[in-house]
Amino acid sequence: MAYQHLSRTYRYQIYVLMIDGKTQTQIVQLMERHKSTISRELARNTGLKGCRPKLARLLAEKSFLGSHNTAQINPKDRDIAVICLHKKWSSEQIADQTGH
Repeated sequence: MAYQHLSRTYRYQIYVLMIDGKTQTQIVQLMERHKSTISRELARNTGLKGCRPKLARLLAEKSFLGSHNTAQINPKDRDIAVICLHKKWSSEQIADQTGH
């Protein structure tokens, strides 16, 4: 199974489940995701104030913009993708917009 980034929806689901007092194991079972996916998400995006999905999204955008793969993306499509990300579009909506 190929690695896929968590969507904003999944990040907020994790956040809500954490607030509800669910353990990491319970979240894995409820969301039907691999335990390492949930563990990685919580390790990267949990700070002193707990799990922070908005920060996680911003960090994912920053990572995307600094990625080595961005050099392979046509500049026009990259600009469209950045605008769409700021509009909080899903990856599917962005792909439709750029024709990929």
